[in-house]
Amino acid sequence: QSPCAAMALRLARRGDLPALWRLYAGFERELHGGLLPPAPRRFLRGRFADFAQRVQAGAGDWHVAVVQGRPAAALGLFLHAGIGRFQEVLTDARWRRQGLCSALVHGAAAQAWPRGVRRLVMVADPSSAAIGLYRRLGFRDVEEVITACKEP
Repeated sequence: QSPCAAMALRLARRGDLPALWRLYAGFERELHGGLLPPAPRRFLRGRFADFAQRVQAGAGDWHVAVVQGRPAAALGLFLHAGIGRFQEVLTDARWRRQGLCSALVHGAAAQAWPRGVRRLVMVADPSSAAIGLYRRLGFRDVEEVITACKEP
């Protein structure tokens, strides 16, 4: 049975937070050659806490794809003035390229429309492997965003 067939889509629960942190930190470790130095770890913890506060305040939700009883993919969808912005679309490396992310993005979007969302926004690095997936899901390039971060 494929992971996608055995997956359950649902909103994240408080008990999912450790698994969501592992997904988030694991992805960042991949970007940094397997390491997560202290400064980026502090930044990520603060960002993760901010996302949790936004969910608690009702500004959006974390959606998870659960396989074998554990979150295998997750994303945040935060809402404002009819716009839903996806945040941190993450899939555990063991479950990539098996349809989980596609199903998760589609499922979260379907839940957003009844809440008054009229436009969905996905911000992604144009050189990332995921950009092709987002385009296949119907997202199109509308602008280029450039960001810069400076470590303390």
